[in-house]
Amino acid sequence: MYTQSADLAQQAFSYDNTPTLHTGLPALEALHKSWKTKAAAPKYSPFVEALEVALAKVEEYYDKTSMSYAYTFVMRNLTSSIHLIYY
Repeated sequence: MYTQSADLAQQAFSYDNTPTLHTGLPALEALHKSWKTKAAAPKYSPFVEALEVALAKVEEYYDKTSMSYAYTFVMRNLTSSIHLIYY
């Protein structure tokens, strides 16, 4: 079902005791890809309008990440932390 993709994306943002910002863009990208594929499939033709509105919202949130340094900051710090642990 088309809601499974949304459920998986939501779970990527909602760990109880773990920071999840680093999973944000991959979750949005996976959700976008899934809904875009479904919107093109004849099986989901009754839902095309809803999927297009949902895709626009996902794109809006994705675009907002380019206006914030938070994601870049987290990824830089995560990479630095991994480097310190393994090297």
